[in-house]
Amino acid sequence: MSLSQVAREIGAIINSRYDGSNASVLNIQQVLEDYSELIERWAKRVVTKFVETVSQDNAKLWQQTSREMSRELKQLIAQPQWSMSCNPLSMSKSRILNRCRLRPPIGSMIP
Repeated sequence: MSLSQVAREIGAIINSRYDGSNASVLNIQQVLEDYSELIERWAKRVVTKFVETVSQDNAKLWQQTSREMSRELKQLIAQPQWSMSCNPLSMSKSRILNRCRLRPPIGSMIP
């Protein structure tokens, strides 16, 4: 079963029973409730698989993005023209935040 098959079945239920009266609307409502109970287990499996797939794809994308960010940061830090203005290993966290700055080389266009 697929979502398009479910949609066609729902359309067939409505189109075959609706005659413009309130009674037909109530009948359609009951038939659709029965149909929803019939397909409930299938629908839950489809939703679970969809959520798992999206979650796995999202995790892969985050892993790929973090690897790219890590690689680019390592390349930036490895460039000899950049230097730290302090030694963060010998300072407290607040002093690091206040005094350590990544400084571009003199004359660079970076603000």
